[in-house]
Amino acid sequence: MPAARESVTVRRCDAKDLAKIVAEDPLGAAYADLAFAAQNEERADYLVAWIGGQPVGSGQLEWTQPPELKSLHVEPEHRGAGIGTAIIRHAEQLSRGHGTLIVGVGQDNPDARRLYERLGYVATGRLETYTYSYVDTAGVSRDATETAEYLEKALRRVRGNDALAQTVSASIGGKSATTSSTCGASSR
Repeated sequence: MPAARESVTVRRCDAKDLAKIVAEDPLGAAYADLAFAAQNEERADYLVAWIGGQPVGSGQLEWTQPPELKSLHVEPEHRGAGIGTAIIRHAEQLSRGHGTLIVGVGQDNPDARRLYERLGYVATGRLETYTYSYVDTAGVSRDATETAEYLEKALRRVRGNDALAQTVSASIGGKSATTSSTCGASSR
């Protein structure tokens, strides 16, 4: 008997999505609220990956020049299954009109760097060290200092078709899955 297929969808967060995400976050974690506020101010798109009505990953596409994908996160039990790739590809589709997408990757995160490089991102030579606060899964507030290296990818401009679609095959928990996202061309 064939394995069941789990569909992964990446979409821009809406108010209903936000309520579900915030309800599942540790008490005091404000990331989703802040990312959604930036989206409402049209400074960013808060992209969320879903499987069966559950959020499994996210990223914030900031509308700087060029656009930057920040805070890419995939829930640990879904890592290595194509979720991060699906979020990145969705951000690329939205950013096509700008010609380039940049990402910052922590120097202590070689797995993420390999993912970006596999998808065609190249180092810019720009390094940035910053300190930030976050709330861990136990609800404890913590501070962290991280050095990130910036990578970029030149994006091909697509003409004519406003509905851009992509499909990424993945394996989730030993099951085959198709990750798809459809988005309109960004006018930003």
